[in-house]
Amino acid sequence: YLAAMRIMASVSFASYYVVPDLFILISLKLVLLSLKHGNTDTSAMAYASCGVVLCYVSGDIERGYQLGQLGLNILERFAAAKFAAKTIFIFNNFIRHWKEPLANSLKPFQTTFQLGLETGDLETAALSGFLYTCHAYCAGQELTKVTAQGLQYQQVITDLKQEITLHRNAIY
Repeated sequence: YLAAMRIMASVSFASYYVVPDLFILISLKLVLLSLKHGNTDTSAMAYASCGVVLCYVSGDIERGYQLGQLGLNILERFAAAKFAAKTIFIFNNFIRHWKEPLANSLKPFQTTFQLGLETGDLETAALSGFLYTCHAYCAGQELTKVTAQGLQYQQVITDLKQEITLHRNAIY
């Protein structure tokens, strides 16, 4: 079950963009395995992903937020969590804004950017850099500062050859 959980967690992030219904099924299966066999480092991402499903599919913001928080709490128990950057990213991008000011996402995006670089999760690092800039702009940060930071992130994303993030988000 541990290998199955890691494989499902590895593909769940991509499935969100390609086949959203598969993302829901994977997230639910990961939580079921966690409940049956106990929590692992992968469980943190599973609970956060199910929090996304509750917020967006069923509209249950309170329970979705609670599941996202549970994912973050579980993450703290596993110091070397392989999916730490993704777990924090999922909560920060898809859940946090429902209950907290958008500005509260800025520092966590910087964290997931750095964590993604350190752990080789370049996709999450790239997305975190881009979304930091978007959230900073929408949160009313000073435009010249946001532009300068955005250009720095854009250069790193380009250097990391994360073209999908560049093209999907049109930040040339």
